[in-house]
Amino acid sequence: TGFTSASGPSFGQVTSPAASTPSFGTGATSSTPQPFAAGSTSNEAKFGGKTAREILVQFYQQHKPAQLAKVDSLLAKYAGREEQMLRNIAKKYNIDPLNLGLTASNPSGFGSALT
Repeated sequence: TGFTSASGPSFGQVTSPAASTPSFGTGATSSTPQPFAAGSTSNEAKFGGKTAREILVQFYQQHKPAQLAKVDSLLAKYAGREEQMLRNIAKKYNIDPLNLGLTASNPSGFGSALT
């Protein structure tokens, strides 16, 4: 009698959540967060099957190791414009854009001859 229920605790009693229920804000997955630009995501641009980060790291390891520390800041600066960044690097170091996973054509058409 009173306000008790056979299926649950009485009014005012504290219960603990089930062990299998995740806490608020923890999410249902057990994956750990990755640092900025550390991993490849499905929406990250690919150049010749590699990400812009992979290309930059490989390029600087071979040509200018002192620049490796700047890879993440370059990616942040050119976020969404990775292809332009790689074209700028190809031009600066006088290398073929194909070596950086790019096509030889200029996608914007800027600088192309009028026909």
